[in-house]
Amino acid sequence: MPQASATPMTLDASRIDPNALAILERLRGAGFQALLVGGCVRDLLLGQTPKDFDIATDARADQTHGLFEDCLMLGGRGSVMTLVFQGGKPFDVATLRPLRTPASTPRVPLDADLLAVARELPVGTVAEDAASRDFSINALFHDPATGQTLDFVGGVDDVRGRVLRSLGEPSARFRDDPSLVYRALRISARRGLTMEPRTLEALREGVAALPTSPFALRLHELLECLSLGVAGACLRRMRELDVLARTLPSLGRLGPSAWEALFSLGDAMDRGHAQGRVLGHPARLAALLLPLADPQAVSGGDAPVPLAELVPAEDGAERPPLVEDGLTVLAAQRVLRQGPDSAGAPELLGSHLLTEALDVYALTLDATGGSRQGLDAWRARQGA
Repeated sequence: MPQASATPMTLDASRIDPNALAILERLRGAGFQALLVGGCVRDLLLGQTPKDFDIATDARADQTHGLFEDCLMLGGRGSVMTLVFQGGKPFDVATLRPLRTPASTPRVPLDADLLAVARELPVGTVAEDAASRDFSINALFHDPATGQTLDFVGGVDDVRGRVLRSLGEPSARFRDDPSLVYRALRISARRGLTMEPRTLEALREGVAALPTSPFALRLHELLECLSLGVAGACLRRMRELDVLARTLPSLGRLGPSAWEALFSLGDAMDRGHAQGRVLGHPARLAALLLPLADPQAVSGGDAPVPLAELVPAEDGAERPPLVEDGLTVLAAQRVLRQGPDSAGAPELLGSHLLTEALDVYALTLDATGGSRQGLDAWRARQGA
């Protein structure tokens, strides 16, 4: 039977999304166990209102699918989960997992019959699911019906101590899935957590193994670190740990002035995030590369690195669309500085990436304290 934490912390139940409660109630009404899990429980214990509410249940994905009219089934690492739409919001509803290491479990093939796969997957217990998760503070469960928080891994103590601790054998976790590096950095920066020593040592091993991860995954995870209001903190920590160069090798060419420019851009992203302005992925990539490609815009330091050298195509393959868009936004910065009457202006005004390009231009002005007169002229032309 699940055991309540030996060191309980109270949480404010009024912060729980009523739509999440409705999903839990329907699952319980159908005879299934249903609990809040992961980051939402962590945030509630920290006195914060979670952005997302994830749900764990002993219902298989096909059974969950049968209970809700508006939902989708999605394949993951050795599992199938259900995305349930309630009150116009999406909620992840996942089946409790048996004890395993998530990173070492193969993904369900994209063309698989998800209903058939879901019927055959084993269902774990709450304790097994907890032990299968990445960090102790993400392995907590909460039952709003009883007010009980279930903790099998010492996660409550780690929340109280604001410690990020990997579960299982940390070195194996980070070797199996080096992209866990980015997740650890995001969580620790957002929640003001200190990494437990063995976790930090394992993270360093994960950094060394990052080049073995697929490039698209590395880039996605890196850009996610810049989207949550802690870009500045993440970038500074990434410099300490040599994460950026192992994600995008060209970033290893950043000199002292370029690093300071990048940190200023990250801080400007965070100020914008606090005001509800979140950059798109192409704009974030362009901002990340701006101190290399266009140092005149932000630092006036080193010679520019040609765009073609910033993100070389792998093995002759075409660059992903995100990269192409990011490089286009980056190239647009020089046209923007020349003004809306410049030779390149008509083409840029007709581009679907104009808004992204202007967002990076505005970010640069915020980071450097530059005049916004040129930006205002572009905004006026954009709306004409």
